[in-house]
Amino acid sequence: MEITALSGTCSEGCIFGGLEIKADVDKRLTGYRFCCNRSKGKIVIANGPIIPVILFNRRDYTQALIRFRLKKNQKWK
Repeated sequence: MEITALSGTCSEGCIFGGLEIKADVDKRLTGYRFCCNRSKGKIVIANGPIIPVILFNRRDYTQALIRFRLKKNQKWK
């Protein structure tokens, strides 16, 4: 999954809003967090067949544009 655009305020810990991608198999864990367009071009690779993508904010609004692709015949553990 690639982040192609992300609006929002850059801040430590994304306290004002951002995008969280839970790419680990254990979805109870906090995922990768991205706050602003500095994350443009970042790529996250999943460790399982399900990837929750959570867009959140505490101020104003947040918009995200992501690209993803699926592998054919992917075998998951």
